[in-house]
Amino acid sequence: CRDESGTCHKQGQVLTLSQCMTKTCVLKNKKLFYEFSAHACAVDRQCIDLNSTLTIGCVTYKCSQVENGHNNVMLKTGVVDVACQDSNGACHPVGARISLEQCVEHTCKLSKKGVGFELTKAECYDPDMNTCRSVGEQWTVSNCQRLVCEKSMSDHGSVNLKLKTKSLGCPNEAGECFTPNDGKTFTKRINSSLLQCQCISSNDRGNRPQYKCYS
Repeated sequence: CRDESGTCHKQGQVLTLSQCMTKTCVLKNKKLFYEFSAHACAVDRQCIDLNSTLTIGCVTYKCSQVENGHNNVMLKTGVVDVACQDSNGACHPVGARISLEQCVEHTCKLSKKGVGFELTKAECYDPDMNTCRSVGEQWTVSNCQRLVCEKSMSDHGSVNLKLKTKSLGCPNEAGECFTPNDGKTFTKRINSSLLQCQCISSNDRGNRPQYKCYS
């Protein structure tokens, strides 16, 4: 058999065209000619038989036969299905939402850049009310404390969400809240002693109100 370069090959000799495609010189009806002995598509060092599919990761490929316009038939590998792969290796279809932590969701989306997860919800989890709080939302948890949902970005581009406590004043022994620097005196138990105290501002980083007490 003579190949395209003009080289002759003996009967039974196998000619490798690509990783998944070989042809053999055969004798039939007293004629020598090349016959495909392996005719498959190659994807990621793996072979896909004609009209078969192969899933690698979360992408499914199919091997099809097409004409190249010169009455020649060639094989073509096409993508027939794509999905997003999570950190555990599981596949999720386009449009699926996953939640790796409470109040944070990622959605599988397909774009010109490919398929991947996009952050579509990022809120703080309020364990006391078992609900999600939007970024910037503030709510009172006691007479003298308020929580706020804050979001920040890490150096790696990930989102950090946290609940930050803001002190509104100083609670007395009965739980009543007194505003800083209001000049009012109230009773507060400090180290097992009932003292007369006032609520004053502080200069610490948390700007938390402090007690100023008298024996």
